[in-house]
Amino acid sequence: MLETCVELLGPDSNYYTLAFDDAEELRDKLLTLKDGRAKNSATAATIHPSRAKKILDRFKQLAKYAKRKKYIPEDLEEDLQNIFKQAENLDEDKVYSEADLKKLYAGYPYSQVTLDRARNLFDYHFWLIPVLMYTGARLNEICQLKVSDIKQEIQKTKKDLQEALAPIHYIHIKNEFDEQGNKTQAVKTDSSRRKVPIHKTLIELGLLDFVAKRKQQVGPAEQLFEGLYYSTKNKWAKKASDWFNGNGKMKSYRDERNIANPKQKNLHTFRHTFIGAMTDSIGVEVALISRIVGHELSQQTAKYGRKQVSLERSKSEINILDYDIDLSHLDYKAFLVYKKRKGKSA
Repeated sequence: MLETCVELLGPDSNYYTLAFDDAEELRDKLLTLKDGRAKNSATAATIHPSRAKKILDRFKQLAKYAKRKKYIPEDLEEDLQNIFKQAENLDEDKVYSEADLKKLYAGYPYSQVTLDRARNLFDYHFWLIPVLMYTGARLNEICQLKVSDIKQEIQKTKKDLQEALAPIHYIHIKNEFDEQGNKTQAVKTDSSRRKVPIHKTLIELGLLDFVAKRKQQVGPAEQLFEGLYYSTKNKWAKKASDWFNGNGKMKSYRDERNIANPKQKNLHTFRHTFIGAMTDSIGVEVALISRIVGHELSQQTAKYGRKQVSLERSKSEINILDYDIDLSHLDYKAFLVYKKRKGKSA
């Protein structure tokens, strides 16, 4: 079990530097881990949640031992305890159900219902949920984006086609440094640097139009989403996390929408939901999903293929993804009007 954890975390990982995100990443990988006992690895089912919990429990015991021997920082113990508590019920509560998604998309950013008080609204209130849902990206990866990180790749015209192929629009997730050498954008590992094709649903909702308008207003070097700020502990994600998950001072959007088992679900849950949908509903191979969401591949898997999947291939797989929920009422232009009047009636 511990060998499995080592392989999933990466054999070169330094135990002393492991943090909350690493434990959360381990949990995510275990949720999509194929049963090694199957004769055909391509069609193998994922391991049972109870097995995943047992593996995590062994890792927890190792963490306790490491703390006793002072191999890990004192504050990591609490983080690990939290992640293991969250992992006690590794089942359908860890993803958003169809009912959950319908509730989330019926809230004020999408229905423009009159709020009981005026409040400052930002574009991320409208875009964050669908972008996370259709990319499987980590929260900070989306919150840290600059306007220039939404790009396009021109496809080469194939010999048997007369017409030029449409460009592939994608989100570029990467490290970036300023002139002083300070890191202004950060990814967890080398495998987290990637290009994620923009799902056709996001394009239909007007994401590219939003990006173009933002570029015109503030330029390509500015943050894509206004209203977010950087903090040392939570990087760019704090404001968005407070809005959705709550911070003790305000009612969270999640609670406001009466999501079932709310303590089990947060913005990171969209990542689980995406991975689960790609694995179970579409049947996309785990290695390809790992590259799309920025998971490190196992040592054995990493020996084969390229580190990056072609945009054309990953786009074709992502565009098959269909949550089968009605988003026809989502209207970004209507949200802009709503935003201007701060949620109050005209």
